[in-house]
Amino acid sequence: MRRRGPSCQPLTGRCRHAVTIQPLAWQGHAEELDRIKERINTIGKTISKLQNLRSSASPWQREAIDRIMPVAKKLASNTTAAIEHLNKNPLRINEPQYQQYLKSNAEAASNSPRW
Repeated sequence: MRRRGPSCQPLTGRCRHAVTIQPLAWQGHAEELDRIKERINTIGKTISKLQNLRSSASPWQREAIDRIMPVAKKLASNTTAAIEHLNKNPLRINEPQYQQYLKSNAEAASNSPRW
């Protein structure tokens, strides 16, 4: 198994950017979250393929697959929660809960293993 597919690393900049785009209208947040969601969906497809190959992978490869799963799930969960919050409360982008979703995604993306 070679290093293939998307990394979470490009999400770091997007997630950090989402945290700092407060001066923008909620539409700017929505656009950025859509881009993040697309990237996470691509990562999810790659992880699914890796899960299918897991049984034939070497121990270090299985470990890498296992390490990325919680990060990907956290990114997906926080992005979904942020999108839902924005859909319900588009004018409340400064609420602590919404900001926490963004911050948590930025941290998860920056701490994600490279694979």
